Amino acid sequence: MKIIFFCVVNLLCASVVHAGDLPDYLQNAPCEEFSNFKIFTKQDGQRIVEVLSNQIYIQARLTTHEDQTLVYLIQPDDLGLGGMQLHWDDFSTEHPVMALEKRNESQYAVTWYGFWTVSRNGYMHQELNGLDDAYASKETGRHDLYRCEF
Repeated sequence: MKIIFFCVVNLLCASVVHAGDLPDYLQNAPCEEFSNFKIFTKQDGQRIVEVLSNQIYIQARLTTHEDQTLVYLIQPDDLGLGGMQLHWDDFSTEHPVMALEKRNESQYAVTWYGFWTVSRNGYMHQELNGLDDAYASKETGRHDLYRCEF
């Protein structure tokens, strides 16, 4: 029993350490360009995901296993009119909203899942309100986030 507990604690601690390795600021366009989808860290250490500029910002919890980081909704952080119309109390905090895969030191591939709706037992808002193509790289077709330091 002690060995299993030790392994579980070590696995969880390793996940937290790796999630902390994620850069403080990632966006879906090269750093010198405007971006409407970001992951950033507030001064208090809280991770924020800008899902839709001026509409949906969420507080996020990150867990990392090997080369993949899963991002989970904690709660809304700041909402515009569009974000206020969503049923946040029906969205799960146990299902990831997206996954990040490190491509190199400055680039991460993002897979957006959407928000898991408990009442429907499935993901909703999988296409980011129809703006999904805005997040795809023109060169690769992938959805990439770039590490930026300001």
